Amino acid sequence: ALNAGIAVEKKDIADIDKILKVTQPADVKLVFDRLIAGSYNHLAAFTR
Repeated sequence: ALNAGIAVEKKDIADIDKILKVTQPADVKLVFDRLIAGSYNHLAAFTR
């Protein structure tokens, strides 16, 4: 289960990173910034 969680978060981070490389309206960027921060937090929890 941990490996699956790690894989999902890594995929989410990669997907969100691609979105953030394209210019987005400020409100959309804010949402994706928060989503990627959450994914990094989840990844850290899975790898402790």
